[in-house]
Amino acid sequence: MAQLVENPEDSDVNIYDATKTLSEKMFPLKEFGKITLTECPKNFFTQVEQAGFNPANVVPGWDISPDPLLQIRLFAYGDTQRYRLGVNSDQLPTNRPCSYVYSPTRRDGACNMTNYANARNYIRDDAKTPDSYYRSSLDWTGTLERFKSEINEDTDYRQCSDHYKSMTKTLKNNFVTNVAASLSTAMQETQKKSLEIWNKIDEDLKQKIEMAIKHRVKSNQTLARAPGVIAGAEKNHEASYLPPTAPDPSTEVVKNIFEKI
Repeated sequence: MAQLVENPEDSDVNIYDATKTLSEKMFPLKEFGKITLTECPKNFFTQVEQAGFNPANVVPGWDISPDPLLQIRLFAYGDTQRYRLGVNSDQLPTNRPCSYVYSPTRRDGACNMTNYANARNYIRDDAKTPDSYYRSSLDWTGTLERFKSEINEDTDYRQCSDHYKSMTKTLKNNFVTNVAASLSTAMQETQKKSLEIWNKIDEDLKQKIEMAIKHRVKSNQTLARAPGVIAGAEKNHEASYLPPTAPDPSTEVVKNIFEKI
C-alpha cells in the first residue's frame, strides 16, 4: 500500500517531513504491488548473510525523491555494504540485477565479476544512451541555506493529539503505562519538562502519565525499605525510584517477592 501525491501543495504538511503523516482522506492508500516469497533460503550465508539492500538501486521509471532520510540512505547503505561485503558486493548472485546493466565507468576492484575488456571507461556524447541508463526527471531549483529548527505548536502537536484520541481505551492505558515506566526513572526536572510536552498533546494524557509516575515512585519507595533492596535517589538524603532490577509493581508478577528476601 502507498499514498500517491501528485500535487504536494495540496498537503497541509510538508510531505518530506518524517515527523508527520499524510492525510489518508486527502491521499488514500492504494495497492500498487505485491511481493510473494516462493521458497526458503537454501544456503543462509549465500542468500541471506550476503544480501545487501540499497535504495540507490532503482529501475527505469522510478526516481529518487528529495526526502532527507532517503538522501542520506543513498550513501549510507551502499557504504556499509562495501565495508561488510566488498566493493563489488552488488555483483554477487543474490544482489545482482536480473537484467543486464551497462556501466562501463565502473570496473575492476576486489572480487570483480564483470569484464568490459577494451571498452571505453566512459560513455561518449554521440553514443546511443542505453535503455538502462538512469536520468533523474526531477527539476531541482532553489538555494541551500542554514535554518534553525523551531517547533510550531499549531501543527507539530496536532497529529500526536489526533492519534492519541483515536486509540482505544486499552491502547491508551498501555501507552500511559509504557511512558510512565520509562519516565519515572528520569530526574525530576526531566519529568517536569516531559510532562509539559505531553500537556501540549493532550491535557488528560498528561494528567494520567503524571499520576502513573507518582504511583510507581510511591510503590517502589515502599518496596525499597525491604532488606537487600537499594533505591536510587537524585539526592543523598531522599529516596527516589527503585532501579529496574525490581519488578514493576503494576505487573504483580510475584506479590510477596520482597517478603521472601
